Amino acid sequence: MQGGITKRIVLFLLLFGIPLVFLYILAQGDPNVQGLKFYGKEVSETGKQKINDFLFYDVDSNAVTKETLKGKSFIITTLIPSCPSKCPIISSQLGNFIYNKISTETRLKDFVIISHLLDTTGNNVDLKAFTEEQPVNADFWKIVTANTNPIYDFQMPKAHLMDQNPKDVVVGGKTYYKMILLVDKDHYVRGIYQGDKSMEIERLNQEIRVLEREYKSKEKTPQNK
Repeated sequence: MQGGITKRIVLFLLLFGIPLVFLYILAQGDPNVQGLKFYGKEVSETGKQKINDFLFYDVDSNAVTKETLKGKSFIITTLIPSCPSKCPIISSQLGNFIYNKISTETRLKDFVIISHLLDTTGNNVDLKAFTEEQPVNADFWKIVTANTNPIYDFQMPKAHLMDQNPKDVVVGGKTYYKMILLVDKDHYVRGIYQGDKSMEIERLNQEIRVLEREYKSKEKTPQNK
């Protein structure tokens, strides 16, 4: 009898215990990762290259800049609604796995998604029409346009070029439509992800939490009290 109970307990753990542990790790971020590395061209002994200044406009023509987003970490993307295949996948992945997290979890309140909306020729598109079809809370997901797009003009590691050439036809700068960047509060790139791959979105989901944990740890240090 005892052996039968033991077998049932083991079966229960296999069916439910391991998946629950996996989901917990996804929710918390990998506990073995204490901090994220920096990407870009080294410009000093103490830091890495920051993203360029930017000026975007939201659906209400409000400016979106580093200054208006002070104290926020960014998840930066390009969205192209007219793109026939990969782009809708990237948009849905962002919505289901990133936006839903940062808009509902209090500890992730300092993260915001910025999506530069373009058509397939690199021109800006109608923000009002798009946001009416895809309503989101602008406090957490800012759909924007711009006369220039300097975000991707930093020194990109070759390993992260994602089998595509930068599109200089995009207004004012380059873009990689698959690429998602995670930028910290000090405007350093801390993660690069391929938005059409589920495993990359899962990695972004975890690393957002790692970055949040990194800032929380800094807040506890004596020099920040």
